[in-house]
Amino acid sequence: MKNNYLKGLSTFDTATLSDVLDGLGIEGGLLGIKPQIENSNLVGRAFTVEYRQPDELDKELKQPANFIDDIPRNYIPVLANNGNLYCTVWGDILTKVAQQKGIQGTVIDGCCRDINYIRTSKYNLFSKDVFMQSGKGRTVMSQVNVPVTISGVTILPGDYIRGDDNGIVIIPQKNIKEVIELSNNVIRKEKAIRQMVDEGSRLDKARDKVNYSHAWEVQN
Repeated sequence: MKNNYLKGLSTFDTATLSDVLDGLGIEGGLLGIKPQIENSNLVGRAFTVEYRQPDELDKELKQPANFIDDIPRNYIPVLANNGNLYCTVWGDILTKVAQQKGIQGTVIDGCCRDINYIRTSKYNLFSKDVFMQSGKGRTVMSQVNVPVTISGVTILPGDYIRGDDNGIVIIPQKNIKEVIELSNNVIRKEKAIRQMVDEGSRLDKARDKVNYSHAWEVQN
């Protein structure tokens, strides 16, 4: 069933999923987290990595964060680096290992580097920005697979992730079945609107006819 959810999720773009989450009163869009490659297409579940400020020993040791070897298939590393723009937590070596493990992409509340390698590899990298300065000694991994918050959205380990050129949306695992079912309603209504407009209808009339203000609801 889990793989079926991932397959179902992949058939919807983030805009459709966001509309459904709006209807359910759930905040899911990660504001400020942008795709760093063109034609981004990311589907998976969250493997969360939490970072903290370094202490004096951390600054001296300059240890890299080691988590990539423990990420299971169909999971996406979500790096909660507190939105820091002064250092990176992802680069070319992590990208290479991730692709060898079959990991589709990465979500960073902060920066990545080695962007040419990432783009050439067509790796689905989403971050706030790109910056070359290493994170070693500037930020420290504190915990993995714990709840994290990015852009005001709380992400639990195992929550579902959908990313495309519009950005990243998080679907709580407890809501995944309902979100997929309601997303089909949005698609059907938008298809009906396009057809009515093609046949000469005014857009406002077409939207009203399908109750587009509540696009996720079943049309009577």
